[in-house]
Amino acid sequence: SRKWFAASVTHMDAGIGHIIDALEQTGQRKNTLVVFVSDNGGAKSWHSDTQYQGRYADKPHKVLGNNYPLRGMKGSLYEGGIRIPAFVNWPGKLKKGSLDMPVHITDWLPTLCGLAGCEQDAEHLNLDGRNIWPVIAGQESPPKARQMYWKISETYAVREGPWKMLVNRNNDKTELFDLEDDFRETSDLSEENPEKVEHMMELLEDFKEDDR
Repeated sequence: SRKWFAASVTHMDAGIGHIIDALEQTGQRKNTLVVFVSDNGGAKSWHSDTQYQGRYADKPHKVLGNNYPLRGMKGSLYEGGIRIPAFVNWPGKLKKGSLDMPVHITDWLPTLCGLAGCEQDAEHLNLDGRNIWPVIAGQESPPKARQMYWKISETYAVREGPWKMLVNRNNDKTELFDLEDDFRETSDLSEENPEKVEHMMELLEDFKEDDR
């Protein structure tokens, strides 16, 4: 399974290389913003006799991911399932550096719309994300208490600033974490902070109203 994983990474890297080469050969490299981002954290071991037309029936993937030191895997709402690395690259437009702030995958549509000059159209689409280009470009400071929301199956998560609350409707379990001090999500602070839990529950219900 590790050989298949290595082959997949190598194939992806070569494909990205073809895209960058094509941009350079056509003189469009400096006109192109490159965004590299994953959609979720690493997955647990996986095996199926039927999916992908049975091609993996005799090739179980025993080691697909390791999100250490984060808790959780793909399919969970702990940080190991939703916190992923990303980078942007635009020669001549962006300086080298790093940015430490929460970004949601839905931010990229309004961000790209803003760069392409279609901000007014984006406003009418009632998009979930926000234009983060001013922060990426160093024109604005990162927001301090951004609110975010996730849902998968009967598990919900909501975040405001460093505070993150998870609610599992299957077992009626509620957890509260301070990601600034505990990004590994090892200490549940829900019992010690009932007022914060109440506030986060209200925030969660507000987000849920927009669910399909």
